Amino acid sequence: MKKALIVFVAALAFGQPAFAKSNEELSDKNVEEILRTGLKDPDSARFRFQKSRFECDLGDGIRGICGVVEINARNSYGGYTGFEKFYYVIDNGRLVHMQRKE
Repeated sequence: MKKALIVFVAALAFGQPAFAKSNEELSDKNVEEILRTGLKDPDSARFRFQKSRFECDLGDGIRGICGVVEINARNSYGGYTGFEKFYYVIDNGRLVHMQRKE
């Protein structure tokens, strides 16, 4: 299960197509579309967003809209892995950082 999540996070790190034109246009639906692109079975993913999004600057050029989401997706065997919490940063419709919360 952890191996699948590492692959998921690595896939997201290589950039995503832009679904929102600016940070002001981000909605839960936009964020879901961006995050789904790295999943093996994107249609099976379930999302639970935590709190509201906010502007942040993590240093090293990583800045944008930050948020927390719980994702439950199917693994290679077709079973759900259970909700796992991730921090993400999206800037102008692109995922620029994502980290699994331990």
